[in-house]
Amino acid sequence: MRLLFISRAYPPVVGGLENQNFAIHQALSGKLLVKSIINTKGKKNLALFLALALYKALFKAGNAEVILLGDGVLAVIGWVIKMAKPKARVVCIIHGLDVTYTKPIYQFFWLKIFLPRLDAIIAVSQATAQAAIDKGIINSKITIIPNAVSSPEIKFDQSLLTKLKSDFKAENQFVLLTIGRLVKRKGVNWFIQNVMPKIKDQYIYWVAGDGPERMAIEKTIEQYNLQNNVVYFGLVSEEMKAALYASADCFVQPNIQVMGDMEGFGLAVLEANSYGLPVLAAKLEGLIDAITDNQNGWFFESENANSFVQKLQELKVSQVDMKAAGEQAKAFSELHFSWDKIADQYIAAFKKHG
Repeated sequence: MRLLFISRAYPPVVGGLENQNFAIHQALSGKLLVKSIINTKGKKNLALFLALALYKALFKAGNAEVILLGDGVLAVIGWVIKMAKPKARVVCIIHGLDVTYTKPIYQFFWLKIFLPRLDAIIAVSQATAQAAIDKGIINSKITIIPNAVSSPEIKFDQSLLTKLKSDFKAENQFVLLTIGRLVKRKGVNWFIQNVMPKIKDQYIYWVAGDGPERMAIEKTIEQYNLQNNVVYFGLVSEEMKAALYASADCFVQPNIQVMGDMEGFGLAVLEANSYGLPVLAAKLEGLIDAITDNQNGWFFESENANSFVQKLQELKVSQVDMKAAGEQAKAFSELHFSWDKIADQYIAAFKKHG
């Protein structure tokens, strides 16, 4: 099968979408004849890229059996291709924000005109698919294929691990960890405000990443006098990230509902699994597709601090071995969310909508 892959978000620019597009490209290239049109210069180059990508795609469309768009923003290119070449098969991957982005012009043109005109939609989770259906996308056009994760290859000096535990007094503490972009829906600020005061005598919470919630998080740590219980690392290197995973006992994904935003899948929890950490996650939106209870993590009720504390107590009473739980989570994710397996699902979807 000949595939034309178009991506507006691609390394060396750093980001979740960039990493996913790169991994999808690599995985499908190992199984299909893939040509690509990619933007490696980020959002600053987006307008120029869209124009050039459309120009190139119109010329290359005739040689491709399937055109795969890396996210919903590119649906405008797919729509033009379908208008110019009705027989071209155009498939688009959608994430949560591709459906919930609130700008009226986007909601009208992308959700009512561009995306519905395409041949097929690949939603990264049940929640994303349902959100698209609620916006009027025909159910029969949608195939749900989750994101995947690669096994980490980053190594770190063991002295860094020792220094981390020593500097932050974590040698004999149970360490909870969150790594990712700090936006409101991730629930980190909510967690520090509502959960940490209840468990600060027994648990330490480490946070790494950056984003619009950073200042609010730093203010909350000071306001609640949690400087000895919550450590904010900011942006960290890949080596430091690996060391944080190795130092922690459990990954936390405490998402909350935010109007106009949603967790499309929850790739961060699979990354944590890949490093051998089990996950405690809010039972919300795309996280439901990423976590299987008692396999690679556990759920608690979103925005319910007592639910989180109760789950911690259940794990403690049951004497759950967190290291063994992490090894199980890693094996589970490798079995169900490998890129080789996910690439096969993409190919099956291409054939289904052929």
